[in-house]
Amino acid sequence: MPDSTLRQLPVSQPRYHVVAQAIMNDIQAGRHPVGTLLPTEAEFCQQFNVSRHTVREAIRRLTEVGLVSAQVGVGTWVKAQRPATRYVQSSEGISDLFQFVNEVSLKLVGSREVVADAALSEALECRIGQKWFHMIG
Repeated sequence: MPDSTLRQLPVSQPRYHVVAQAIMNDIQAGRHPVGTLLPTEAEFCQQFNVSRHTVREAIRRLTEVGLVSAQVGVGTWVKAQRPATRYVQSSEGISDLFQFVNEVSLKLVGSREVVADAALSEALECRIGQKWFHMIG
């Protein structure tokens, strides 16, 4: 049985989060290498003693961060060993938004036009050959 079991992880978090974290740890440790299929939902249900819904939510979370990709009828394959980094700015209301606008500035230090190749088109979810304006600041 793999090292990642619910008994070793905190139970104060939602179960899907605990399962997602355990699977992510297994991916990062190389137990599920990039390009390979993950175990089935049923196998994860048995391994973690959770419902299919819990496993699906965990897989959905891993898909959102770019670690895995699920394909109906095929399975879920490992896409990356580390989560894709993304910057997200959230606010609690309009006053936070105005404060953000007043306090933040961006100094542009470079820019160029880029054409999406296969890798970039997948990352940006656009067509190959689409032009983008890349700004550095």
